[in-house]
Parts: sequence; structure tokens; C-alpha cells
Amino acid sequence: MRFFSIIASIVLAFSIALSGERVPASVLRVIDGDTFAVFYGDNEETIRLFGIDCPEMHKNSKAKRDAKMWGVELSEIQRAGYSAMNFVSARLGVTVMLETHGRDNFGRILAYVYLSDGRNLNEMLLQYGSALSAYKHDQKDPKNLKK
Repeated sequence: MRFFSIIASIVLAFSIALSGERVPASVLRVIDGDTFAVFYGDNEETIRLFGIDCPEMHKNSKAKRDAKMWGVELSEIQRAGYSAMNFVSARLGVTVMLETHGRDNFGRILAYVYLSDGRNLNEMLLQYGSALSAYKHDQKDPKNLKK
């Protein structure tokens, strides 16, 4: 019986990552501006906001590349990263709706995230200026970076 429970959990986790339908999930914690953890079914999953990219909060190679690309200090990129995380933390409720679009190379579920009032969190981050479009043609548009 335990074996079937494990198989059902694996199938459930795989189906959420491929469905494209909106499914509810319970928010556990915010990791950074474009990543957070949820509880769905019997599994904890990491969600990566689909189609956007927020600045990094920590000194790493991506933060350094971003600072060089924008011509700003690394600390400015990190401040923008913390601003994005705070923006997300202040808006995520206990439950969100996920519209999933597969998984990324790190195994995170890629999703558009809808708040309890129906607003799309991904779009809100872009409008607030705390995220860039993840598509290459928008990467160098400075109006998308909140300082």
C-alpha cells in the first residue's frame, strides 16, 4: 500500500509540472523575488515564476553579470533583489493558484502565479519594476530595473 502512495505522489508531482491548468497550492516560504516553496498534495515543491527574472540578492556570478550589464554596483543589484523578495512576500497569501509550464533545469516548477484576487504575480513584478522579462529581447531595457 505504501508503494502505491509513493507512486501516486510522484505522478501528482509530475502532473502539476506539465498540466498548464490552474491548481491551488499552499505557500510555505519565499526564497527570493522569483522563487518560493509551496505544499501541493503530499509534496513540497519549489516554484520559479515563469517568464520573468528578478535581480539576485546574493553575491554570485549572475549578480556580477547583471551589475556589469547595467553599469551599477553589485550592492545595487542586491538591493533590487531584496526589494523584489519583499514585494513578493507582502503579496503572497496562504494559497495561490499555479498555472504550470514544465520544470526548469533545476527541477523547479515554472508557473504563472495568481493571487487570491486573481491578479498575476509575474505581471505585477514587471509592472512594479522588480523583474525583467526572461526573454532575451527585453533584457537590456533599463526601465525594467527598479533601483
